[in-house]
Amino acid sequence: MFSVRFRLTFTLLLLFFSFSSVLYSNTLEICHKAYYVFFPVAYHCNRYEVNEKEIKIIGYSTTTGLGNIFGKIKIKGESRGNLYLQSEVFRLRLHIRGKEKVHFYKFRKNSVFYQIEAGKLIEGIKEIENPIDPFMAGLIVYITSSVRERELRFFYDGRVQKVRYKVLVEEALEWKGKKWNTYKILVVPEVKTTGLLAPKGKWYIWIDKKYLFPVRLKISFVIGSVNAWIESVSGNINLLRELKQNSPRNL
Repeated sequence: MFSVRFRLTFTLLLLFFSFSSVLYSNTLEICHKAYYVFFPVAYHCNRYEVNEKEIKIIGYSTTTGLGNIFGKIKIKGESRGNLYLQSEVFRLRLHIRGKEKVHFYKFRKNSVFYQIEAGKLIEGIKEIENPIDPFMAGLIVYITSSVRERELRFFYDGRVQKVRYKVLVEEALEWKGKKWNTYKILVVPEVKTTGLLAPKGKWYIWIDKKYLFPVRLKISFVIGSVNAWIESVSGNINLLRELKQNSPRNL
């Protein structure tokens, strides 16, 4: 009798952990190509990796073709956080016109330790309630895109930054023969930073209603404005939707 119960319990545990592994051990990569008028100027990808304990977001961008006229730009970053969508570690490396700027942040419950190196090292501790990094902020914007209006605070470049966003309309898009049903989101980044990639004006992001990732982005920086369209999707296309459904955080 004991042996039967033990085998049953062991089997149930195996099934549970197998289910958890299938649920959270997933990867999704979304890439966009940015255009100035009809000319491709940049390429950007976000890779999301989720397991039973953490979320990892890897982002990388590079200018291409016409985009290199004003100087080549390369960006690579990584965010790690928990399933409550709280940041733990953030790294970002920017190469712009031969100059480099490196960010490293370590998050606690109500503070963030930061190091920023651009010729000289700046470091400090900033008190902020439940701080998140820019990559995690972007993820939260995507998976809460059906919310009619919201304000989100995050930490970047030694400061607490803010982004406001709201749904404007539901809109059907077609790109390279594929149709997408989206929410058109107005995003107002109130970000104080320096350099060519400082956000400017109003942004518009079209988020797929089912899969919750961006199909199109119309965004502006100090360097200029671009239109970015989805180029490729690989991995678990349902990952962001599953993350929203299963996150312990109240979204």
